[in-house]
Amino acid sequence: MQINFLNNIKKSLPDDSNRGLFYHLLKWLLVIAIIFTTLLLITKPLRKVWAKNYVKSGDQYLLQKKYLSAELEYEKAQSLYNLNPDAKSRETLAKNSAKDIREIEPFYKEKNLGLQLELINEATTVPQTEFEAAKNAKDLIEKSEYQLAIIAATTATEMNGKYRDGWLYLAIANMKTAQLTELSKTDRAQYVGAAQTAIVNTLELDPEYEPTHQYQDEISKL
Repeated sequence: MQINFLNNIKKSLPDDSNRGLFYHLLKWLLVIAIIFTTLLLITKPLRKVWAKNYVKSGDQYLLQKKYLSAELEYEKAQSLYNLNPDAKSRETLAKNSAKDIREIEPFYKEKNLGLQLELINEATTVPQTEFEAAKNAKDLIEKSEYQLAIIAATTATEMNGKYRDGWLYLAIANMKTAQLTELSKTDRAQYVGAAQTAIVNTLELDPEYEPTHQYQDEISKL
């Protein structure tokens, strides 16, 4: 069928056997452009469906905090059909959420994910004392919500810069994020740096506290 299509195009062109090489090259470039455009039009419905499927799989990766995998799926969606209404914004969301998990809240609301929204609320609500903030950080770490634990632990250190456990949980949360979250090299390096800074502050406040030394060793291996 494709051979007949090409032959029909060739027959429709005037006899140009005496024309130069440059002319023939331009003619075939035009033929190729026509074929390519035709294929784009024919496959458009399929490409729209495939792009939508890639967005859906990207959303699943985003929910799992597999940010690099999510970005790749959204990029595939755009390459297939760049008019997809969600692919570009979702790619941006994945990149921003890797740096700051609070960026993902509108996505959770769109998906009506009540549990995830409750966890964000737990992390971002400012408690009465630094002890409560550290308790929230510990709870979020135990739930494997390491990025959210960073927020709660940061609150504890802001409420009391001399509170050892606040800095220790901040170090642990950043360390676990770097270890267990799918991140770019740049983002991972930022979490590692934050963990190193937090553990240094912890040591300065209480050089004799044994758990601090254990986590210091683990952080040094990142």
